[in-house]
Amino acid sequence: MKQFNKTLLVAALMVAAGSANANISVNNGNSELFMSVYDSSSKNTYSLNTGLTIDAFMAAAMDVNYTYTYDLSSDNVWVSSFLGAAGFNAATTVYALAVASNINPDVLLTSSAAGGLALADNDQVVNTFVDNIKSQAGMINPIGISKVVNDGGVANTGQFNQFDTVFGNQTGAQVAGAYGSTLAFFHETNVYDAVLDSPVPVIEAFAGSWTLAGNTLSFAAPAPAPVPLPAAVWLFGAGLMGMLRLNRRKSMAV
Repeated sequence: MKQFNKTLLVAALMVAAGSANANISVNNGNSELFMSVYDSSSKNTYSLNTGLTIDAFMAAAMDVNYTYTYDLSSDNVWVSSFLGAAGFNAATTVYALAVASNINPDVLLTSSAAGGLALADNDQVVNTFVDNIKSQAGMINPIGISKVVNDGGVANTGQFNQFDTVFGNQTGAQVAGAYGSTLAFFHETNVYDAVLDSPVPVIEAFAGSWTLAGNTLSFAAPAPAPVPLPAAVWLFGAGLMGMLRLNRRKSMAV
C-alpha cells in the first residue's frame, strides 16, 4: 500500500468526502466507494457516492485511529425520498458498501459475516468481484452525491434487491447487513505466488467497521477493551489497606 504524508492525506480525504464527482465506476485507484441501501418494503434503493477513493481509503485505513463520518441528515434525498417514502420500513432495510479497481485488481467490500468472504482457490473470483461491482456502479453512475430509485421490477436501475447475487454467486457471503448494524470491511486482491507461478486470491480485514444507524454513516475501529487487573493486584491492594488500618489503630492507641 502506498505511503502518504499524513497531513496531506487527511486534507485530501476531507476534500474528497465533500466533493464526490461521479467517479464510482472508473477502472483505477480513483474509483470511489459507494453505499447502497435497499428497503424491500418500499422497494427503494438509496445510493451514496462517499467521495472516498480506493487509493486514499486504503492508505488512511492503515492507521487504526482513522475514522470517517458522513451526516446524512443534510441530504434531502435520504431524508425525504428514502426515509420519508411511503412504505419505508427500517426493519426491512439493508445496506452495503463497495468499490473496485481493475489495476491489481482490488475490491473493498462489506460483509455481515465477521469471518469475511469465502474465496475460491483461483484468482478469477476476485476478477469477477471487480467486474460485478463495476457493473453495479455503472448502473448508478453518474449520481452526483446521492439518488433514490424505485426498482419497480425494472432491470438496470441501480436497485440492490439481491445483494448477494449482484456480486456473483461464487461465495454465498452476506454482503449486506441490517440498517442499524455494524458491518466488517474487507480488502480482496490477487497476489503472485512464486511456488504456483500464478496469482492467488487473498483477503484481509480492515481494523475498522462500517455502521449505518439513524442519519449517520461511520467507519471506525472498535475501542480497545479495558485490560482487567490481575487478581494478585486486588489482593495486594486489600492487604495494603488492611495494614494501613492496623497501623492507624496502633497510632491512636498510643
